[in-house]
Amino acid sequence: MSPPDLASITQDLRTGGWVLGHRISGGGGGDVYYCYNTSIVDRISIGIQKLARIVAPMVSDPIDVRAEVADSIVRPLHDAFVTHPDVIGVTKLIKEPSERSTREVQAMQRCSHPNLTRLLAADKSTPARWFVMQLHPKGDLEAHEPDYFGKPLAVLKKARVLVDALCVLHGEKLVHRDIKPHNIFVSRTGDWVLGDLGVVFDSEADRLTLDAQTLVSKDWRPDWIAALRPDTWGPDVDIFGLAKVIYFMISGKSQAPRVRVHLDEPADARADDGT
Repeated sequence: MSPPDLASITQDLRTGGWVLGHRISGGGGGDVYYCYNTSIVDRISIGIQKLARIVAPMVSDPIDVRAEVADSIVRPLHDAFVTHPDVIGVTKLIKEPSERSTREVQAMQRCSHPNLTRLLAADKSTPARWFVMQLHPKGDLEAHEPDYFGKPLAVLKKARVLVDALCVLHGEKLVHRDIKPHNIFVSRTGDWVLGDLGVVFDSEADRLTLDAQTLVSKDWRPDWIAALRPDTWGPDVDIFGLAKVIYFMISGKSQAPRVRVHLDEPADARADDGT
């Protein structure tokens, strides 16, 4: 499958009520852009037109006229960030559309939880070439680690909701497989939200991963899965990933120290009654 045509996708987005903004970042899976619902774009455009009509005599205009023009531009932005946050989203343009990109969209459609990133719009073609997600303007957890360093209780309270989110994901027979601070976002209210289902595994669907294919960073996966095929990873991989994120947020380290235990005598695992 060839890379998506930007002009075609831009038109599709506009048909669906979205306008593509500037590029935020990019990676192996695709490029990420801001996008804006046409409802806010139209309102801001009207404000700019008002400004253009009176920009020459602006200084001599009464304060109420100038305030009206400013309000016509600022109010939609205020509504976007406070009242209707979903008019600003994040668009992912898939670099190489495939069945995996369609699976990512389907996983977000199937799973509904306040601490799982919501899908706002998606390409209806197969395979999916783009989709629009909820915007989390405070960024990902990696940037917030200093705020939680040495605060285990605060970290555990924030991470609790992700346990519930994973229950929803696993209840749909899905495994995230790539839980790390970069894929957990901080919401407007400060809650932690799990995102990026780009390598999600559906245990009831066809296998997509090749034997030699590397999906996730070795820094965040458990050592014991190194010899396993990625399509055999179960929910325990996600639990390990979340535990490692918790450790990182408290200690600032992605690797836990290795501990060697020396016993003078073999441990007896039997109960006191000899069983």
